[in-house]
Amino acid sequence: MKLVVCETPSALRRALGSFVDCSRHRRCHEGLGNVTPVDVYYRRREEILKARKDVKERTLALTTGFHRPPGSERAAEVSIRKCAKKSERKR
Repeated sequence: MKLVVCETPSALRRALGSFVDCSRHRRCHEGLGNVTPVDVYYRRREEILKARKDVKERTLALTTGFHRPPGSERAAEVSIRKCAKKSERKR
């Protein structure tokens, strides 16, 4: 938070108005699900959260496997099959 020195009452009103505007219209509040109070008031919260979830799911789907070494998918499949065979033998 920065210190704002207001020389006149009108300057104080402008500074407070700017703070309230920012708090209501631009700043996301964690207690409201990281949306602005104006979004909650106009009932846009659920729409915003759904859009964020969709973007997250698409991003994860696109990036799955980017950071795996080459051939690791094949190695994972082989190890899964080996585990399945061991569990069948134990029965």
